[in-house]
Amino acid sequence: MNTLLFSIHTFECERKLTQIQYLTLMKNIQEDNKQHHYRCFWKKNFYFCHKYQKRGLQIQIFKNCYQNYYQLNLTVNPQTILHPDNLIWICNTHTTPLSELFVQVNAMLSFLGNYYRLEHFILKRIDCCVDIDLQNNQTVEEYIRLLKKGNRPYGYYDNQMILKHQGKNIYIKNGMDFINHKGIQFSAYNKYKQLLSIKISEEIAKQAETILRVEAKLFHKKLKEILQCNSLFFNEYVSETMLYYFISNSKSILFHYLSKLSYKGTYYKKEQAITMIQHSNLKQKQKENCILLLETATLHKNVRKAIEYLKENYHFSNNKVNTILKQLEQLNINPVTIAKNRKIQKLDSILGQYFY
Repeated sequence: MNTLLFSIHTFECERKLTQIQYLTLMKNIQEDNKQHHYRCFWKKNFYFCHKYQKRGLQIQIFKNCYQNYYQLNLTVNPQTILHPDNLIWICNTHTTPLSELFVQVNAMLSFLGNYYRLEHFILKRIDCCVDIDLQNNQTVEEYIRLLKKGNRPYGYYDNQMILKHQGKNIYIKNGMDFINHKGIQFSAYNKYKQLLSIKISEEIAKQAETILRVEAKLFHKKLKEILQCNSLFFNEYVSETMLYYFISNSKSILFHYLSKLSYKGTYYKKEQAITMIQHSNLKQKQKENCILLLETATLHKNVRKAIEYLKENYHFSNNKVNTILKQLEQLNINPVTIAKNRKIQKLDSILGQYFY
């Protein structure tokens, strides 16, 4: 098994502006655009400057005249900036140090004026992620099906359904995508199909045909909580130390959220899992409870729904459910089972295989 690269993919940061700074900034962009001719446009209260869009730096200016509030936003993709010929992977600081990222971003920002540097912006979002090579696209699709049938904790909602309900245009991630109100968005998706959905060429996208991307987006509310609890940071301004912190802790961050949604045991077809339980050293009543959970999870196609059903109809307590799940884990059986019509007979758990 190849060593996985746990790292970051994208981060967002912002800086508040005075009205004079805003007017000067807009003037500098317009004068620069007369010479270099790139796309700039207003969309509602946001002004988008696409001078370096394809090079991994998105620039937005927010204006609220009624409240006399102005803000400069940056979205930074370190991999695209540092390795423009290798766009689909995540940032590898073993090959290129983050100091080079700051040099390049600050050089890009120079056309805005002398006072805009990356280290002057407050971090508002960062994406921790890992690309898992599963050898073929069919296995990627199967893992996504299995992850969707896992345990979605209370307080997590289907993000794509929310966006669709709001009437927003979204690309199909071809995976699971959950969000909560505490500043967390967690997703696992087919990287190949995601690239095709955002109009990346088939030739480039095919490089990621076997990749499952697992990703946790940490938004400002969660970032503020993490940074305030860490003595390394005195403020929320972007720094090399801050980015390295999230890179070095990306595995533990991803594990924390994946373990809420997934289980450690191996995935089996239901019949095989039941046979393993029946031949185990568990007591008869314990076997019956484990099999009941498997049967119910298969019926409802979701472990969380199965647990709710068992609590309501069989009066299972939280302790009893946790005991059953622990017994299945000790038998290395995942409560999520592979569908009967699938050719795959068993699969190692993503959680158990790559995060322990």
